[in-house]
Amino acid sequence: MQLFWLHGYDGVTTQILVDAMGINRKSVYAEFHNKENLYLASLDRYLCQQVPQRFVALNAPDAGLPAVFELLDRFAGAVGRDGPERGCMLCNAAAETAYQDKAVHVLVERYFDLMRSSLAHALNGAKNKKEVSEEFKTDDWAAALTTTLIGMFVMIRSRAGGDALQAAVDLAKMQLIEKS
Repeated sequence: MQLFWLHGYDGVTTQILVDAMGINRKSVYAEFHNKENLYLASLDRYLCQQVPQRFVALNAPDAGLPAVFELLDRFAGAVGRDGPERGCMLCNAAAETAYQDKAVHVLVERYFDLMRSSLAHALNGAKNKKEVSEEFKTDDWAAALTTTLIGMFVMIRSRAGGDALQAAVDLAKMQLIEKS
């Protein structure tokens, strides 16, 4: 997973995988049959292990605007820090292979749906706690914030746009506050 996350599908050869895992080529093929299946297993592992940690606060029973703001701020501050330059593995896969690989596309869609539903949960909590008005369009905002986050992850991967990320977050927060 770490190799595909850092280098992408095309940047990792079977030999690199064999060397990194310390196993022989036959073992890789016996278990996964090909590099694509290992890649899909890595994406699924990322989706099941890494992604839920990112959205714990959004899915908490008492989630509201503070959870949304914390998530946005955390990712806006990721440019230039060690580690986050890999970006989001599933966003990387969306750009690299999902357009041509149905199985990757399905995993990417699951991820985007999870992100959108987590944001909607926190935004519904904000509505219930009167942090935003009754007319607040939770699903529209969840979709817009999902799109914003995906763009942020691409910029994090490119190691660019720290100021632009913060400007996008500040604007989103300001708009959300105005809806209260």
